Amino acid sequence: MGRRAESAENRSARLRGYFVAAMLFTLLSVLGARLVWIQALAGERLDERALRQHARYENLTARPGSVLDVRGRLLATSAEVASAFVDPKAIDEAKRGEVAQSLAVALGLDEGKLLERLERNADKRFLWVRRRLSDDDLRAVRDLHWPAHWVGFRTELERSYPQGPLASHVVGIRDIDGVGRDGIERLFDPMLHGQTGYRVATRDARGKLLAIPEHLIRQPQSGSSVVLTIDSVVQTYVETALDQVMADWKPVSASAIVMDPRTGEILALANRPAFDPDDVSAASADAWVNRAISDSYEPGSTFKPFIMAAALDWQVIKPDEKIHCHNGAYRMGPRLLHSHHPNGELTVPEIIIRSDNIGMAIIGERLTNDGLFHAVQSFGFGRATGIELPGESPGLVRPLRDWRPYYSAGSVPMGQELAVTPIQLITAFCALANGGELLRPRVVRAVVGPDGKTVQVFDKPVVVSHPIRTETAQFMLDPVLRGVVGNEHGTGRRAELVGYSVFGKTGTAQKQSDQGGYAAGHHISSFVAGAPISDPQVIALVVVNDPSAGKEHYGGQVAAPAVAEILRHTLVYLRVPPDREIAAKPKSKARMRYSD
Repeated sequence: MGRRAESAENRSARLRGYFVAAMLFTLLSVLGARLVWIQALAGERLDERALRQHARYENLTARPGSVLDVRGRLLATSAEVASAFVDPKAIDEAKRGEVAQSLAVALGLDEGKLLERLERNADKRFLWVRRRLSDDDLRAVRDLHWPAHWVGFRTELERSYPQGPLASHVVGIRDIDGVGRDGIERLFDPMLHGQTGYRVATRDARGKLLAIPEHLIRQPQSGSSVVLTIDSVVQTYVETALDQVMADWKPVSASAIVMDPRTGEILALANRPAFDPDDVSAASADAWVNRAISDSYEPGSTFKPFIMAAALDWQVIKPDEKIHCHNGAYRMGPRLLHSHHPNGELTVPEIIIRSDNIGMAIIGERLTNDGLFHAVQSFGFGRATGIELPGESPGLVRPLRDWRPYYSAGSVPMGQELAVTPIQLITAFCALANGGELLRPRVVRAVVGPDGKTVQVFDKPVVVSHPIRTETAQFMLDPVLRGVVGNEHGTGRRAELVGYSVFGKTGTAQKQSDQGGYAAGHHISSFVAGAPISDPQVIALVVVNDPSAGKEHYGGQVAAPAVAEILRHTLVYLRVPPDREIAAKPKSKARMRYSD
């Protein structure tokens, strides 16, 4: 009996041992499996969770490319600056007020507003205090000696414009976050901006940056640079001339463009008022408008050459023809038209030289509304030119069905019943100067990568159409447009230059009223001209919106002198050979007639 009892107890003990061992084995297996899962399967997920708890995801800003003029002069560039930030969640609650007070004193901020921002964002890991610190501000914040994980600095790139407001409507601006907001900075932002990088930064208890694994860093890629067709020297000539126009005539605004008729390249483009991209807060709303490409206006007599060229090209009139201009009064159906000065019989060139409205109306009658409409379209009016700048207006050309019998045939040849932009007008005028090719205007010459290698080149003229034949363009150039400046009856004689033969056309248009019709006493004065006639290389246009000083408002008096100054300086600067052996003598003001 005793042995059997002992044997039963031994078996029971062994069973208990087996059971305990099995339980321990099961527990160890579960723990081992959990450990394997943690290390092998969930490690990456837990690492990410740890990073989220103890690390900060930081963008690494790419250096934007520069904007340069055609000769490599910097118009926009970027430099490194420090910006101050705080980690509101890391700051001890008891110290929050002290931090706000010290930063406010150091940076000249409102202490109450800064403290309110800290408290409102107490659970956030990042908050800007001030961006783009000056050297003095940077020293002042560093001297506070707050822990680096409370108050820190980030290196950012500040955009600067070495030429100041020069060509501001072409270059544009980038905002504080590095986004292009106007001009080339906006249109070419994807190329200029580059590719932002990042890093996942971890810091120790004192805020010191720890080593970052390579797989947690993506280096930024710098942006490409854009080379413009703008020449800073020519741009300076243009802006100086516009400043003089503003001072002399007190207009609402003014615009000017200089273009190479052989290539379509824009050498200069400016407006007044303008803005300083380094001080945008000082600019008025009007200063941001790029009027040279966005303002539409009735062109007045600067439009006449295009209608005459079409009439000559389509043989509606003949170069040697004489047209009776009815002594300044002509009836078209129910409408009575007038010219500024009564003229009888005029040759075709004389109609433009004297800017006779009746002569142009008769040409319009011969073309008919249908012919006029197609002539207007052939020179690119009514559609955008495609210049590489944002905000271009297509102007206004009404559908042919809306053109009125009698009225449109008399008005359109005088530059009424339609609206054009300065860039459209100078582009069309270049077609008269280059043998009849309508070119796309361009402000970009090339795109250069961050390694200095050229990515794209835009050096070939883009021909949009051929509105007129070469022989027609040559006749329009000389004798027609040359006579506007060189003939004693010409309306643009103030644009004569010593050593260079100049061709051009004046224009004076009434401004439209907001209430309909025309506003009495308000005008758009303009002049477009080029030189030299033997080989036209430079075309310049000045448009003056509502000159208010002085007794005159005609384009020949208000805008022509500015164009002459621009042409004179530009031709010499570009080393264009003179084509006149005998110096032109300025005419006395008493003998000059300003009828347009």
